Amino acid sequence: MKKVCDAVFMGGGVRGIGYAGAVKAFHSAGYDFQHVAGSSAGAIIASLVAAGYRGEELEDEMKALNYKKFKGKDFHFGMLGGALALRKDYGVYNSDYFEQWIAGLLKRKNVVAFKDLEYIENGEIKNRLMVTATDIFRKKLLTLPHDLSEYGFDPRGFEVAKAVRMSMSIPLFYHPYKLVDSDNVEHWIVDGGLLCNYPMFMFDNGRDKLTRPIIGFKFAGCTDKSCKKYQEKENSEEEQKRALREYVLRISDIVLCSQNLQYAGIAKGDDDRTVKISVTANGKDVSPIDFDLSKETAGKLFDNGYAAASEFLTGWDFEEWLSKHRN
Repeated sequence: MKKVCDAVFMGGGVRGIGYAGAVKAFHSAGYDFQHVAGSSAGAIIASLVAAGYRGEELEDEMKALNYKKFKGKDFHFGMLGGALALRKDYGVYNSDYFEQWIAGLLKRKNVVAFKDLEYIENGEIKNRLMVTATDIFRKKLLTLPHDLSEYGFDPRGFEVAKAVRMSMSIPLFYHPYKLVDSDNVEHWIVDGGLLCNYPMFMFDNGRDKLTRPIIGFKFAGCTDKSCKKYQEKENSEEEQKRALREYVLRISDIVLCSQNLQYAGIAKGDDDRTVKISVTANGKDVSPIDFDLSKETAGKLFDNGYAAASEFLTGWDFEEWLSKHRN
């Protein structure tokens, strides 16, 4: 008997391989995912799940992938070249290869734009996928595709691969995505995890009755003190300075100031519905930006995800969770 759930995937860089293993465990247990969301690496897996990839397919893709290619270089001369690239482009690496890779995988499932992921529920058109991103200059958390209308874009016609690229653009590591709005104003968009690394609030405000379970996926030991929305207004008079110093200061300001802002709906009971995946492989913790990881390490991360999800499912009971947290 098929079981249906929604899923939220936390950010985690290259460690997102573990999510593929977890998805395979859920599919093996008879679950389908109806509505998925994610930040950064979580957005990558969420987009592929929304497009219809099964666990076995994800396993093949993740284990065969050469992660070094995700570090697209526009420079030479080692560390010096990297420093110059950081100063010039506000990030060491470009993510051109990544966008081509994710766009190719999505196209195999006939998915290009967000409209290709729409479905009807209770007479209402909904989208299977939601991802987060951060507008550096507006200091704003973006929920894509919905917030694209603020920039003059048709959310339904926007390319999924570009939205995922925005969500996974780790500040300073990757170049920011430069989004030009309908007024010809350039916005710099980076990693959604900067403001919301675990976007449970997209599906659950902590009060409403749920008709199907919402399962979270994160890495063991990761704490999330983000998912806060800035309430201040954008300073339209401030010019968008391009200096690296200004860029770094803006990122720092977002991180530090976010500690004083309210949470955007971290729901009661999240911990009890979250699959926690170990990031330890071959005796050491894998860094989110370890794109030089071996195939053996990648395989271990996948196995960690499968094991964690399998263990979670042995004790998971949706009705019990509802009774405990939504009585």
